[in-house]
Amino acid sequence: MEQKVNAFPHSGLEVTQGGRVNVYVDGSCSYNGCANAIAGIGIWFGDNHRWNTSKTLKEARVTNIVAETLAAIEAIKIYKEKDVPKLRIITHSQYLIDCVLQYMGKWKQNGWLNAKNRPIVNQELLKVLDPYMENTDVIFQHIPGHQRFYGNEQANRLAKIGSKIQKEGKGRQQRKSNKSTPITPTN
Repeated sequence: MEQKVNAFPHSGLEVTQGGRVNVYVDGSCSYNGCANAIAGIGIWFGDNHRWNTSKTLKEARVTNIVAETLAAIEAIKIYKEKDVPKLRIITHSQYLIDCVLQYMGKWKQNGWLNAKNRPIVNQELLKVLDPYMENTDVIFQHIPGHQRFYGNEQANRLAKIGSKIQKEGKGRQQRKSNKSTPITPTN
């Protein structure tokens, strides 16, 4: 990983020598894959940073993969909204990275069908992510999950807050307001 410096005009961000802002994303899903699944996303830019985000997911079908993907989409939205020149999304989801970097182009060419001619499971989310990736300087980096990487632990904490908001019917969203704002793949 590139050496970190604080040369970006937005204070509190983790920025590399190449000017790339690091953001850690995570998804949390209790009862993963079950009808009563509860999920949230966490996006961490830095300690107490105003862009840090914790949100509840209100989807028909929530899984950990859905939450991880929506966290990446939301991080890219923030990147574009705040006019960040370069972004590195750091995640422990190798599945998400592989989807974006290896498979999405092939799946699009094949009408969103896999090598066995079956529909891609999370294609609706990937179709939302795809246009956000166009004309952006966003890269993905994998780190091992739950290995005490500070930024990853903070994103995980925020994701758990998002899932608890739904579970408990209360909580806080750390970006823009004190209310939980459910997100959907079309946001």
